[in-house]
Amino acid sequence: MAREQVLKSPVCPSGTRIIGGGYAQVGNWSGVMEKIAEHPVAEENRYLVGVNSVSPTAVTLKVFGVCQPS
Repeated sequence: MAREQVLKSPVCPSGTRIIGGGYAQVGNWSGVMEKIAEHPVAEENRYLVGVNSVSPTAVTLKVFGVCQPS
């Protein structure tokens, strides 16, 4: 059974705006994961990553944003 998850980076600090970002897998994992979305969300001033996991094993991802002074 596939599990869709939406993960978000921390909000950019005051006086900055989100311009990019990404994600990194933490630890070892050999399951199947499909990225379904990855983009900055200007309204929330953070980065969003959506994944679909079909593995029964838990996966840990860290999502980060790249912020630029506005």
